[in-house]
Amino acid sequence: MNSPRATGRVGRPDAQETEALNEHLLTTATQLFIEHGYAGTSIERVALVAGAGKQTIYRRYPSKEDLFVAVVRTASQVLVDAGLESRQRRDDPLISLRDTCRKLFDTISEPDAISVLRILIAEGRRFPNLVERVYQAAIEPIHKSMQCLLKHAREAGKIRSDISVDDMQHLLLGMITGWSMHQMLLNQPAFTTESERAEYFSKAWTLFLEGVLDKH
Repeated sequence: MNSPRATGRVGRPDAQETEALNEHLLTTATQLFIEHGYAGTSIERVALVAGAGKQTIYRRYPSKEDLFVAVVRTASQVLVDAGLESRQRRDDPLISLRDTCRKLFDTISEPDAISVLRILIAEGRRFPNLVERVYQAAIEPIHKSMQCLLKHAREAGKIRSDISVDDMQHLLLGMITGWSMHQMLLNQPAFTTESERAEYFSKAWTLFLEGVLDKH
């Protein structure tokens, strides 16, 4: 199968071709980062495997750090979009929060997501700026969406006011992703079926609600 650049056309690519090429570059970079780690992956290697020129990549991503941040941002974009959409639907912020958390739970359960997280853990000391940029680009927007939904729920009188929103968000993240992420990071089994995963999420969400619902 031809890569997006091998179309036989001459001249400036249209928007669809540009998007396809960019997706191809990010997919290639993702797999190389997973296989070889951050330090073991270079722009040159990405260009070679993708069948693209180095300058094609450098025009989009001036450094390897920029490329890695783009890989993580793209992988998390569905969560960011879901969070933004949920923040706009204020009819029931708890339902929106549950849906956002389920998307986060499903996404973090993907092998590629765990592999990228391992890279951040392994390279964090050597490349602290990389971790900070990934956090700002991909993780912080998700956390802000969750905090916003919790604030909306509090304003609507649905949840307790004696626990800070930050604490609620941290506890919720721990309950939803903590155990399963720990298992997968250590290459230990978490869920063998989709029904097991769904049941775990349902129990975690129910326990969280039991603790934060305003029962007065």
